[in-house]
Amino acid sequence: MRVRLHAAAIPLLPGVVALAEAGLVPGGTKRNLQAVAAAVRWDARLSEALRTVIGDAQTSGGLLFGARADQVTLALDRLRAVGDPSAAVIGEVTPPHPDGALFELVLSTHRQP
Repeated sequence: MRVRLHAAAIPLLPGVVALAEAGLVPGGTKRNLQAVAAAVRWDARLSEALRTVIGDAQTSGGLLFGARADQVTLALDRLRAVGDPSAAVIGEVTPPHPDGALFELVLSTHRQP
C-alpha cells in the first residue's frame, strides 16, 4: 500500500510558502526531505517551496492520522467540535506505487466529506 497525499488539500499557514521561497528554511527540513527521498514520489508540478513546506522540520507528523473511510466525517466533525477548524482530508491509502514508493504527493485536491 501507499499513502497518496493531495498537496493542494494540506492546510498551510498564511505566507509559509513565500517564506520557503525566500530561503527561510531550517536545516532539519532539508535533512527530512533527504531522509525520505527514496520513499516519496512528488508530482512534477509541485514547486520546490511547497515540497519544502510539506517536509518542514518544525511541524509534527503526529498531527496526521488515518481513519477508515466510513469514519472520516465523524473524525472531522469531532476535531472541528474541539476547536480545530483546519482539520481536513488530505489523502487516502491506495494500492502500491509501481516503483514501491510509500508516499506519493500530487497537486490535486481531495474532495472533503
